[in-house]
Amino acid sequence: MKHTPLAGALALALVLLALPALAGDDKAAQTTHDQMMEAMAKAATPGPGHKVLEQMVGTWNATTTMYGEPGQPPMVSQGKMVIDMVLGGRYARMQYQSEFNGMKMEGLGFTGYDNVEKKYVSDWMDTMGTGIMRDTGTYDPATRTITSAGAMTDPMGAAWTTRSTTQFVGADKMILEMYGRNAGAPEIKLMQIVYTRAK
Repeated sequence: MKHTPLAGALALALVLLALPALAGDDKAAQTTHDQMMEAMAKAATPGPGHKVLEQMVGTWNATTTMYGEPGQPPMVSQGKMVIDMVLGGRYARMQYQSEFNGMKMEGLGFTGYDNVEKKYVSDWMDTMGTGIMRDTGTYDPATRTITSAGAMTDPMGAAWTTRSTTQFVGADKMILEMYGRNAGAPEIKLMQIVYTRAK
């Protein structure tokens, strides 16, 4: 069974309620309770990992390049991304609009930093499919780059492993690159999005 954050919170609450009964020593139970409450507060408090995400806030013009078969020209489209921080600065919400291959395309995503796992977690969904892509990654302050890994299944049913990088180039530019590999084949570049801050 997949555990959701809500389920985890409910389970933790039940443990806290049961502590006095489980521990014969009231003082020990109070110490454990205090430690757990402190850990919960620490896990829920935005920190340096979330500050990295704040660089993404704003309205961005996006140039997307999709790469197809080797030797074939890529498809290029223009779009707009609006990013804001939600739930008290814990998550970056990404709302995307563009036209792709003559059709209107919309996307919605969320990226957060998990204080417990010490990883970035991203979910993405759009009108080009019905699935939800999930990536997890880390940040390199030297290159100002988030590098993430994930998996997806293409419309033909082939399973892919993916790798993506999001690099912050100054205050007004971001570059996202996505690579993929399937069936043991060499990794190929699937997509690049260059974001420039709208003035």
